[in-house]
Amino acid sequence: MKQAKEREPAMDNSFTRRVQAAAAAGWWAILILALWMIVAWILVVVLLSKEPQWVLKLLGGQMTWPTLRTVYVWGFAAMKLMLWAFLTVVIWLTLWGRRLRKAD
Repeated sequence: MKQAKEREPAMDNSFTRRVQAAAAAGWWAILILALWMIVAWILVVVLLSKEPQWVLKLLGGQMTWPTLRTVYVWGFAAMKLMLWAFLTVVIWLTLWGRRLRKAD
């Protein structure tokens, strides 16, 4: 006769709720960051098309427009990579929270 497989104790519900709350907070943070990046990108495009001199003076007067364009492009590329990494973590948290809920 085969022995019945012993069941492992269920995870603590508070831990499951915390994982799900972290995932929900992460999704809100991603939404806010994505909206902020869209608004910032629109402002950058407007500034780069107009090339107002006050922007260069605000940055100390040492920078040129081609250099500023390069800084903007690299800055937004870095922010998009960070957003991608954060998105990956939040997706993982969401899937983990669902798996924990099913295990209970």
